[in-house]
Amino acid sequence: MSRHEMQEISEIEAFKSWNALPISVVIKIRQHETERQPGHCMMFSMAQRLTGPLPDQEKTMRRFLIAIILMFSLNAYAADRYDGIPERFLSLYQSGKPMEALDYLTKTSPYAKELSDQIRSLREVVKTYQQSMGKFGDAEMISERTIGTRYVYMKYMLNYERQPVLFELTLYRFKDRWALQNVSFNANFNEEIARESNATTAK
Repeated sequence: MSRHEMQEISEIEAFKSWNALPISVVIKIRQHETERQPGHCMMFSMAQRLTGPLPDQEKTMRRFLIAIILMFSLNAYAADRYDGIPERFLSLYQSGKPMEALDYLTKTSPYAKELSDQIRSLREVVKTYQQSMGKFGDAEMISERTIGTRYVYMKYMLNYERQPVLFELTLYRFKDRWALQNVSFNANFNEEIARESNATTAK
């Protein structure tokens, strides 16, 4: 029997879909006939198909990918939201650097010199909190109010060991840059808490 040679073919196909996320791999190998001895030949042919993950695995993978995308989206949103000023301030404050946090707020304003006296007074106020309020825990937003698209007024509760402190931050955006407009701290805000509680209950 004459020798018949066939070209070896190897094909790998992979397909991924966002909706179903199937993964299929098709491997086809066809080797040339090899004449082992006269009158005898052997053909080796193998085809193997590896199908995608089981339905439960598909759901788990899909949820995992969605969670990753949402995480990156939220991080990007937090970074862009008001140029990240509130997040940066609170990050410094919670890491034990309240003075550096106040200095950061000042630098966001093109009129930092005009705010220097106010910031200096606030630095002294924050020092008294550090001495009399105990350990600082965390911060949580109470409310956020926007006026148009360029003015925002935010209230946070800074939770010290002894009692919470009200932190108010106002930002203004001229053209494409957000900047500090006003900032204040208030340790005596029982009326404010009551007013916010009533507003929340009314909703």
